[in-house]
Amino acid sequence: MSRSVLVLSAILAVVAIAAPAAQSQTLPGSTSPEAAARVVAIAQQELARGVFEKPKGSNRGTRIRMYGLATQASLRYYPAPWCAYFASWVTRQAGVPIGWNGLGDGYVPRISAWAKKVGIWKKTPQPGDLIAFPQHIGIVESLQPNGTVTTIEGNTSDGLRRRLRLVKSASGFVRVSYLTAPV
Repeated sequence: MSRSVLVLSAILAVVAIAAPAAQSQTLPGSTSPEAAARVVAIAQQELARGVFEKPKGSNRGTRIRMYGLATQASLRYYPAPWCAYFASWVTRQAGVPIGWNGLGDGYVPRISAWAKKVGIWKKTPQPGDLIAFPQHIGIVESLQPNGTVTTIEGNTSDGLRRRLRLVKSASGFVRVSYLTAPV
């Protein structure tokens, strides 16, 4: 191997080691209405596609597989309950990726732990937030005056569906609009 190839390889190795890994950062005290609106719009577009499990009850389907590929879980656990795959895919498409490495996650408790650690776990919802339950997650589409929220959720009745949820039934809310794109 020539000396120039060895030198170039050494330089590239140093750059790769020294370069910080991409990560989402929080913005203290401010939210991005544009980011929240993108999250809701993308979820609505997917809802309009009519995403359903094929066959019913299987946690499988072309779009569902695509959501799973967008998370750090990849296909290692596919087919699996896919609500977190969907939420991860939507936030990533909206430019506010979630999770420890910005690749989302297929496991709701890890998403909740991450949100608490980075300071975006909230008790009151806003449109564009993720609504978290112990083993399920969805996207807050809108707030209702009676203490409920309209959500868009994957893995609900074998498909992607709009639901009405009581705010007080949620474990908490992930305020993804506090996030910036990976840096």
